[in-house]
Amino acid sequence: MRHYTSSVFSPDSNRIVSSHSSTVRIWDAITGTEMAALSGHKGRVTSTLFSPDGAQILTASNDRTARIWCTTTGGEITVLRGHERGLISTAFSPDGGRIVTVYNDGTAWIWDATTGGKIAAFSGLTQPVTSSSFSPDCTRILTVSDQGTARIRDVATGVEIMSLRSAEYRLTSAIFSSDGSRILTAADDGTARIWDATTGSEIIAFRGHEGKVTSAVFSASGTVSSPPLKTVLRGSGT
Repeated sequence: MRHYTSSVFSPDSNRIVSSHSSTVRIWDAITGTEMAALSGHKGRVTSTLFSPDGAQILTASNDRTARIWCTTTGGEITVLRGHERGLISTAFSPDGGRIVTVYNDGTAWIWDATTGGKIAAFSGLTQPVTSSSFSPDCTRILTVSDQGTARIRDVATGVEIMSLRSAEYRLTSAIFSSDGSRILTAADDGTARIWDATTGSEIIAFRGHEGKVTSAVFSASGTVSSPPLKTVLRGSGT
């Protein structure tokens, strides 16, 4: 039996991409038929995702590379090289023009998704970065460290704008709302929290899990205006 390390739906929900060891596979989400196998990584694949338009797949691996693949042919388009250690995660910007990669020495790199050229590197962060994502307008990048601090940085300059942190709990993940005005975090105290992305102030805490919450996401309509904000929380507790 295969144990998949990462899987995600395409934007149109018709396909699924999953990874097992160093191989990535594309599946028909309706029939379950395997459509293509993407081979090229020399180490375990740690992250897989579709581009916003569904035309490409982005993968990260502990072989120190990220790779862009054609969804239709399964062919490799670009290899992003330069990291000195295995990659933890990677993400497209919402407009599909940029890519961020992170690994656990405290460095995040931004790349041009078309040329594969490196645009910027955020190095010297105080703790190793475990995940990262872009704001909806692509002007900010949100990173979470393994010490539980979420930081917002200016994409153009790399300057830190603010950080979200509490001495009472450790953050495990963070994500922007679809309008960029809020940030949703998960924490190891069994809660998820919504923050104001401009001021950094905590707005509301969701409690009820009995164990650590490892991930939290907004629904597709998860803005702070009508319809009401909704969240999906995943963790080790009930």
